[in-house]
Amino acid sequence: MSKWLLFFGFMFVCSGFLMPIGAIMIAWYFVTNLLKNSTLVEKQEHKIREMKMDDYSEESVEEMR
Repeated sequence: MSKWLLFFGFMFVCSGFLMPIGAIMIAWYFVTNLLKNSTLVEKQEHKIREMKMDDYSEESVEEMR
């Protein structure tokens, strides 16, 4: 769906007549894409924070000290 939103947004912008609608569709695509990517980064950071020292082997723990 999002790729189609971007496609039709560019079509509307290039048509001239529906340019404001196309600009809104393109902006909507990039905003939703950025929000989706930012939640993925937050999930990855949360997983990193949850890692415990027990998850590492003894050799890795010694190297980190």
